[in-house]
Amino acid sequence: MGGKMDIDALIESPYWVIDFLPYQVPSGCEGQFFKIEDYFLKPSRMECLHRKFLAVILKLNCYYLIKAAAGDQWIDNPDPVYIQNQINGRGLDALIGDTLIQYNCDDTHMTVYNPTEKLLELLQILAQSEGLFVWKPEGSR
Repeated sequence: MGGKMDIDALIESPYWVIDFLPYQVPSGCEGQFFKIEDYFLKPSRMECLHRKFLAVILKLNCYYLIKAAAGDQWIDNPDPVYIQNQINGRGLDALIGDTLIQYNCDDTHMTVYNPTEKLLELLQILAQSEGLFVWKPEGSR
């Protein structure tokens, strides 16, 4: 893994999200998802989500080699501060074997493409420890 074409292929694979909500909000729901999402996108609350996402990735890195994107190159097991800066800044693309984890710094979720069952199980435990949830969106294969 590591080339642009590989990332494009992974983005087409089955995916899950790590989110602050326990499952996808159904269309036509009577709640106010967009107002709530906007509330969580405010800087002080995003800092809290960033800390949670960072903790999940760093804990995951205790068990797996993580490659983080750095321009056109990949860094093996980057320094935790590098990962923190990516999550707080422009976002993070991380590879764990044939699994891609993407985080866009203005989203309330991370996307996990093509995880193995073992990795998905660990992600569920780690997400739960941070008050987050892992679920498979409608439309994911």
